[in-house]
Amino acid sequence: MTYRTVLAPASAEYVDRRSRFLATVYPVESAEAAGEVLRAQRTRYWDARHHVWAYRLLAGQTERCSDDAEPHGTAGRPALEVLAGRELWNVAVVISRYFGGTLLGTGGLVQAYSGSTRLALEAARLAEYRPGVRFAAVCDYGQYDLFLRLLEANGGSVADSDFTDRVRLSGQIEAARFAAFETALREGLRGAVTLEKTGEFAAPFEINC
Repeated sequence: MTYRTVLAPASAEYVDRRSRFLATVYPVESAEAAGEVLRAQRTRYWDARHHVWAYRLLAGQTERCSDDAEPHGTAGRPALEVLAGRELWNVAVVISRYFGGTLLGTGGLVQAYSGSTRLALEAARLAEYRPGVRFAAVCDYGQYDLFLRLLEANGGSVADSDFTDRVRLSGQIEAARFAAFETALREGLRGAVTLEKTGEFAAPFEINC
């Protein structure tokens, strides 16, 4: 399944009337992992008044959030809606708030928690996980350079090569491009190459959005 997520933790700060909102987005793959990043941020910002969190997990299409004693619906839900609006999965955000002495009101809190989440995502590297195919191939030495050019043109890569009586390679390519690569090999090398799938995987492809 294709889905988008963050590649690594990223943080940002949002300030409104001296209240500081420190948001960090994390890649996570389970509720336990989300709990671990929440505990880590609570430890890091131990003196913050609130630690609001939200996460979306691909497994079971799970969504959870917490206002952590902020008025109901003003904190965790706005942060979660930002994650959902960017169509991100396997991602968590934790926002630690230092109170600045002035009440922000319902609208101000919604803006602060959604805004801080948005800023953290703008600072993050995003990736799209797409299905991939691992392959094994055998070709003659005279076909090797063209094989590599065709592979690169289709976004694939070589993981290992063995140069004996012939060239034996293993590598990977996006699943949606495997058929086009196979056709290019057949036409470009006149079928004088052996190519077979050896496995499947999901790989991250960095995106800008």
